[in-house]
Amino acid sequence: MVKVDRLDQDGQQTSLTITIPKDFYAPKWNEEINKTQKKVQLKGFRKGKTPLSYVKKLYGQSILADLVNDLLQKEMNDYLTNEKIDYLGQPIPSEDQDKLELDVNNMQDLEFKFDLGLAPEVNLKGLGNSITLAYDDIQIPQDLVDAEIESLRKRAGKRSNTDKVIEAGDMVTISAAETEGKKEKKDGWQIPITFLVDDIPGTEFQQELYTKKKGDKVSFKIGDIEENTDEKHIRKYILQLDENDTRSVGETFAGVIEEVSRLEPAELDQDFFDKGFGKDVVHSVEEAKAIIADSLKRQHSYTADSILFRDIQEELMKENKLSLPDEFLKRWLLTANEETTQEVIEKEYESFAKNLQWTLIKNKIAKTYDVTVNEDEIKDGFRSYYASYFGMQINEEMMSGLIDRLMKNKEQVEKMYEDLMIDKLFRAIKPEFNLDLKAISIEDFNKKVEGLKHQHQHEHDHDHDHDHDHEHDHGHDHEHHHGHDHAHDHKH
Repeated sequence: MVKVDRLDQDGQQTSLTITIPKDFYAPKWNEEINKTQKKVQLKGFRKGKTPLSYVKKLYGQSILADLVNDLLQKEMNDYLTNEKIDYLGQPIPSEDQDKLELDVNNMQDLEFKFDLGLAPEVNLKGLGNSITLAYDDIQIPQDLVDAEIESLRKRAGKRSNTDKVIEAGDMVTISAAETEGKKEKKDGWQIPITFLVDDIPGTEFQQELYTKKKGDKVSFKIGDIEENTDEKHIRKYILQLDENDTRSVGETFAGVIEEVSRLEPAELDQDFFDKGFGKDVVHSVEEAKAIIADSLKRQHSYTADSILFRDIQEELMKENKLSLPDEFLKRWLLTANEETTQEVIEKEYESFAKNLQWTLIKNKIAKTYDVTVNEDEIKDGFRSYYASYFGMQINEEMMSGLIDRLMKNKEQVEKMYEDLMIDKLFRAIKPEFNLDLKAISIEDFNKKVEGLKHQHQHEHDHDHDHDHDHEHDHGHDHEHHHGHDHAHDHKH
């Protein structure tokens, strides 16, 4: 039988010696060789009739390597799981491991030695209202609430024609004709053009329109109808020329203002409140403004919560100093990343270790507060995100199909899982801190956020993530795939 011996070194690292006797693996190798003989078909022999000695010569060595590696993987996984060893990274061959030559003609007892980094115990200090942290209490100005009310009124409003002088927000229709010089061009392009006056900000044409009304004549350049547009867009969407129409059309036009329509904001009546806020939810302007102010505050508070969570993370890192098996982890990183160098590992290790320490603390929080994320919550997370993204443009059938596709995308599922886990962790431990509310205006808060973004980018540029998965296999909650062939690691 296979034997596993464990030798703890310094409380942070242990060594495992796995002995696979010849009498254990040789019969299994013979069994595999016989199976291969029955399946293989080589030139000059009928299927299943290739001489066993020939099969052994051709396939024996690779079959033996695969067999030993599979046995090694299984015994390692079983031992780590059964012994409940909380380890970091992955097992790596010990530095004093003798090189082994797998020889089908001279099978011997095999002994493999691996080093393993042990995860430090996390006792979770710093919770229980022992720490006070500043928290941004964002003040919502009344003019922002009023502007939101007006925006809702406009969205619910209706357009009606007017004979009055054009104002901002009006929609104008001109029966336009191409001109040559100051006269209408013979056989030139004619077309009715409809546009919003607000779409041509800062042009002389816009200022002229603010002095005109229905029935007046105007001259203009076709490029002034919309801001920041190109010739292809003008020809297709403004002049409405077919893509195959190659005629040359000039840029100057003139015409008569045929129609001016003006948006009349909805009245602040119960019908408006019901459509905007739900049936019988709001009955007055004051109630509507209170809901809007609360909604705006909650929207900004998501960002304030992110800042608070970062501060909580820093405090918990200070309170829970964790000692890691640094030398082992550096060796593992070098083994796991074939394209890197020892110099790069040394340079980036501090950032890696910091992320790993936070991962261990975070996992302890999840276990202590019983924070989990299940499949249905991940689906709901996708649903919520894309419902917000697409609005009313996506129906239930399309949404269900989208969610099904996303659930098959491992990267997307892991990202949503992590986002939901972080949100749940934050909500679980936020009450464990005293919050010192600091009133701050939206303007000052936005400046603060921009400053933090620049600071984060600066830190990222100098101390980036170096593409290491900081949360990879640090415990035994998942099936362990060691990512390389242990048997081949010990061959000459």
